[in-house]
Amino acid sequence: MKLLAALLCATAYGQTVEGTVVNSVTGAPVAGVAVQIGSPGKPSQMAATDAVGAFRVDGLADGRYSASFNKQGFSPPGPDEAARQPFLVRAGSAAVRLQVRMTPRGKVSGRVLDGDGNPGSGAPVELMTATFNGQIGA
Repeated sequence: MKLLAALLCATAYGQTVEGTVVNSVTGAPVAGVAVQIGSPGKPSQMAATDAVGAFRVDGLADGRYSASFNKQGFSPPGPDEAARQPFLVRAGSAAVRLQVRMTPRGKVSGRVLDGDGNPGSGAPVELMTATFNGQIGA
């Protein structure tokens, strides 16, 4: 009877997905990351990481889910990274634990000067990237 009650409680309250998000360069926790846990045909659940980079989403129904992570100034984990792979949530099972690494984006700043060293205005500025085959692309 106690086992039945425990199973009914697990089903009624759903399951948990929890984890941490860290900076892939420094290993420091990343606070304020928007975490979305979703499954087709079910409403998505949202959370945000705290000061130690931790998040927790409770009350998930059984099913297959995926997670996405977003914070200004960081690139989200790529689609092939473990934290982005679909995972299964089942009543009575342990919480799903995700370890997430986000890469800080670079910053570019500077000044545009004319030929005499004076500040220029209205000058077009374009950021170019180099590809691995040596060609340059915009």
